[in-house]
Amino acid sequence: MAASTCHYGILARVHVEEEDFSSEDEELGDGWFKPSTRVLYKTDSDLLLALGDADLFLFRRKPQETRSCACISPQELGLDCSAQQRLASSFQCPHVTAYDYYEQWAAVAYSSIAQVQLTFRTVSVAADGGSSDTMAERTKDCVIIVEDGSRLWLEFEHNLARGAFLDALMASSAPHVTLDLDYTDLGKPNPLELDSQGVPRGFIRPSDSQEPPRMVFDFQRAASRLAVMLALQLDADDLEVAMYGEPEDEGALQGLPVTLNNPDQPRTSSEFRRIALRMAVQTRIQLVLQLSNELTLEDPHYHFLLGSAMELSRALDEPDLHALTWLVSGFMNLQRALLVTPPTSTRLAREQLEYAIALAREHSLRLQLALALACCGDLHRVCKGEKSAARKLLVEAARLMPSNALDAAEKMQLHNKIHSLGLALSPRKNKISPSKDDMFDLWKALATAMSAPQSVGNSKHQTQHVLLNPVVKNDTGRARFCFVEVEAGGNDTRTRTTHRMRVFFTEGLTFEWLREDVLRRCDAVPLVEVDSEGEGSAMEVDGFYAANDPNQEVIPWSAHVEEIARLDGHVIRALTHQGTCFNAQNATGRSDVSSPARLSVAAKIARHTAEYTPTYQRFVLKQKAYAQQFSHIYVSRLQQLRDTVARQVELQSDSSVAILPKVIDLKADGKECVLIGTLLKVLAGKPDLFDALTSEGGVTPIEKMQTPLATTEDELLLEDESGRVELVGGIDVARMVTGVVLGVRGRVPSGGTGGQFHVEQVYVPSFPPQHPLPERAESEYVALVAGLSIGRNTDSQPLRNHLLMDYLAGRFGDGAERQFVAKIVRTVVVGNSIEATEAGESVQAPSTKRKTVEQLALDAEPLKNADELMSTLAAAICVDLMPGPSDPSNYALPQQSFHPCLFPRSSHFKSFRCVTNPYEAQIGGVQLFGHAGQPLRSMLQCTLPKDAAEDDEGDVSMTTEQDKDEQEQERALDCLQQCLEWRHAAPTTPDLVACFPMANDDPFILETCPHVLFAGNQPRFSTRLVKGANGQEVRLITVPSFAETSTIVLLDLKDLSCFPMTIDV
Repeated sequence: MAASTCHYGILARVHVEEEDFSSEDEELGDGWFKPSTRVLYKTDSDLLLALGDADLFLFRRKPQETRSCACISPQELGLDCSAQQRLASSFQCPHVTAYDYYEQWAAVAYSSIAQVQLTFRTVSVAADGGSSDTMAERTKDCVIIVEDGSRLWLEFEHNLARGAFLDALMASSAPHVTLDLDYTDLGKPNPLELDSQGVPRGFIRPSDSQEPPRMVFDFQRAASRLAVMLALQLDADDLEVAMYGEPEDEGALQGLPVTLNNPDQPRTSSEFRRIALRMAVQTRIQLVLQLSNELTLEDPHYHFLLGSAMELSRALDEPDLHALTWLVSGFMNLQRALLVTPPTSTRLAREQLEYAIALAREHSLRLQLALALACCGDLHRVCKGEKSAARKLLVEAARLMPSNALDAAEKMQLHNKIHSLGLALSPRKNKISPSKDDMFDLWKALATAMSAPQSVGNSKHQTQHVLLNPVVKNDTGRARFCFVEVEAGGNDTRTRTTHRMRVFFTEGLTFEWLREDVLRRCDAVPLVEVDSEGEGSAMEVDGFYAANDPNQEVIPWSAHVEEIARLDGHVIRALTHQGTCFNAQNATGRSDVSSPARLSVAAKIARHTAEYTPTYQRFVLKQKAYAQQFSHIYVSRLQQLRDTVARQVELQSDSSVAILPKVIDLKADGKECVLIGTLLKVLAGKPDLFDALTSEGGVTPIEKMQTPLATTEDELLLEDESGRVELVGGIDVARMVTGVVLGVRGRVPSGGTGGQFHVEQVYVPSFPPQHPLPERAESEYVALVAGLSIGRNTDSQPLRNHLLMDYLAGRFGDGAERQFVAKIVRTVVVGNSIEATEAGESVQAPSTKRKTVEQLALDAEPLKNADELMSTLAAAICVDLMPGPSDPSNYALPQQSFHPCLFPRSSHFKSFRCVTNPYEAQIGGVQLFGHAGQPLRSMLQCTLPKDAAEDDEGDVSMTTEQDKDEQEQERALDCLQQCLEWRHAAPTTPDLVACFPMANDDPFILETCPHVLFAGNQPRFSTRLVKGANGQEVRLITVPSFAETSTIVLLDLKDLSCFPMTIDV
């Protein structure tokens, strides 16, 4: 049978008395602590008493731990002292109050207690007229009489401690057992206990000793080595006897009464012992602080008692007790400094209060932090006259103060002081002088807090006050700790600060537990302010990594904390972000009336996963050099696609038609032939470079030109390494672009002028081969997001971006919505994540003037915000981040992936990957290929719609804006489809789209047919499913800019269907 709940704990010295025990060998001399005790049970000098549900438990200190105490080191003690001093100094030394230093010794059932006797002592005092009178002297003892006649004599440190124990004993034993209370006079011993001279055995006459009849060091406990050296002068030979008495033998327990040493007594758990010892030390600290408050500043015992309380508070490594002791000590020193006229120095009080504030912040003790801030604010207000600092401290104290911590009068007083300080800071009313009459009453606040209702803690039977918060401990009562660094300050990285928390942990706890503990503590002591309407930002932890290794990946949630924090004090950094706190409306129109509650890792959505194979490595440049000519790209492109076009010619035409090896072999003889080469489109609207260089306006990049380059007067040329020829006839000039490799069948008429090749049929490479689409049992999705434009100076854009990240991470919506979001296996960010300049702003020429630190920080702000957004998303889902034309990447295609140093937070996650533009990968067996939109925009610039050649009087003038939008959507999809037919993702490179001069091969050639081809940063969403000649099926998608349309695209990997989703505020 095990004890359940510990209701109270206290330290005391225990003596055992039996009525029928007598021994002539036991002579009680002056050295015994109890002159009226028949038999002193020789055990450790002090024991721990704990009140359970039905029993009073006694725990004794282990002898080996007692003898290893630093306070009784023989090298530090010398000379002689009285027996009373020796016994007083050994009473409950704080150095050995550790949880695993105690073991169960005995148990007394409440039902077996016959009576509880409170002791007092009658002494004779001299009265007026020479007569004597008697009076009762208060003692610190009580005697518990058991039914079998045995007695348990308990001696406490102070009579106040005895009263607290008696109250707790009455409360714990009720209502099942009603204890009988009585009083016994120690000044009138039993006549049988008198010696031959008629004097009680062991009684010390006041006249026979210079020492007082009671202990002279009642309130001066051995709290440190220095205290022992000053207060005690023990002889080394008497040390063992003075401190421990006779060593216990193995059969000592057999000498106890059966009631105390029952073999069937209930056993206690480690948590029971922990709560008992913590309560005992807490009671001692409260007693010492109460006694200190009754002394003056000049009393030599005052600082000794405060030092004892501080060392006691460190004994168990419980930060709440330690911070509370420093808070009360600083408050008492402040009070006593203000009592003197003029006030003495408040330096000691200020340092103690500031240390209490630091401890409370480090351990997230909300009420203690608020009380310390209030006291420190009064110090700055009254003593130093620093009104601005005082008001700041008092405002933070009022913000952190729990609603039930102060009564109405104290709340009004606190707010009045804040208001008066605000008036004093005003230039109109600066003559308001602070008064020390309205100082914060800490004692009243502590009394209110201690009487507040208790809440159930983390452990099974643990309850905690609003004021106190025990840390987690293991079975031995010990705990390891690490430091967690948390950045806070909102989404503006310029105002973010790093806060350090001290976190205690035991074996077996994971980083999932650490996340919940950090979030709980951030809720207890908010690191950022919440606005008056309660719509602030909630802290979210995305992951952890070791601070000593910034390049380390994020630690898995299932990893144990002790595996990373192998030594105490190890620093772990938390990746956090501020989640949005408002009601959001999802894409289906349902309103989530509940605020986005923070979900634990275990309670979060079970994210689906899909096999991922990146295939974009061919776009990674081994060297970036401009030594070779751009013409080599066209040569290598033609060499790679010539055979493919030749096979299409063989399949679609008569074998009698000859394929000329080169363009220069063409003759004007009227014979039909086939030419294979690269198209060159001469654009009449293309600006002349030499004219632009000589003009006042300078050179305007082609991609920034708003007017189309294609006209009805454009010409097509077919060229190879040998020459070129103009194409006319059966070829659609308006829909062709430069850089396409194709074959044309036709002839040059004999006798014709101009040497033009009259085209009769066009042969394109056609769709490349495609591997089959894998079958799936259920739908899984890939999210395509383009154009976040972080850094754009609009009111709603940052809020929309955060809302999007929280939705994709599964933090919004009801259960059904989150189950749907769980099927999104990956997010592909299709470029233009950063927009550091305003739209339409011209690019400035480089300047030799150096920027200030503030300017450099402002320039880096969009990138820091993007890193935070990506890290919040990568904490919940796999993310592929592509660069775009507005991103800090190389200008020419293929754009290389971002360097990890640009995204330091996000790079800690394995789920975050920086990829190239263009992008290619297999996700769950589905081949995806896409780019950030530069090739598609270039193709739209140099092509014309189908009806552009109609007359001005035709139907084109009657079209509406909606018709034009639909027409543009169809044009964009046509261009993407032509890229598949031409087997080239960016045919206008390097003529209209910049790219590196690659000589050996052209990486933009589509060697395999993707299942999905997408282009990002488009003005609107459009999609089409196209089929090739050999059964290929490709989903074409234009992904709209999220900054312009608030729309993303979800692609179903099961059937290649897709749909847009609008997320707006």
